[in-house]
Amino acid sequence: MKSCTLRWFVIFSRACEKLREQNQFAREAIVFIRTDPFRQSSWPMGGSIRLALPEPSADTRPWLQRLRPALEKIFNEGCEYKKGGVVLLDLCGSHSFQGDLLATQSLQEKQGQDSIMTVLDAVNHRFGRNMLRPASVGFAKQDWHMNQQLLSRCYTARWSDLLTIRT
Repeated sequence: MKSCTLRWFVIFSRACEKLREQNQFAREAIVFIRTDPFRQSSWPMGGSIRLALPEPSADTRPWLQRLRPALEKIFNEGCEYKKGGVVLLDLCGSHSFQGDLLATQSLQEKQGQDSIMTVLDAVNHRFGRNMLRPASVGFAKQDWHMNQQLLSRCYTARWSDLLTIRT
């Protein structure tokens, strides 16, 4: 469960980073996992769970606090999962959302949190993804990564991959 949780924390951190890039906030998220639907097994097909925040946010930390208990509810140890994902819901612009009138957190504290995430994104943009991350994501180097050396060329999607013919 621990290595699975670390992977999910990285995935969710990336989703929050994308929210900040687009100047968006999310109030809810759905986390889902699935096993192979064609494999005969006694394990359930998978599950999903909905996470919610009291007010919209693109800050990674409140989402990660809610993620671990949610994963414990839907994850079965020893089960081979084939697919998983995060769907962010109830999106709104970062400057046009309805705040909580009775919130105990002041506007200055919220701006301080925004600046922490801005610095985190700037460091990661300059030195590489996940160079700086919340401690709950973990410190160990990931034992998995995508194998990018064997990718097909994208002739229809990338100018640099177009064939050039010389005569």
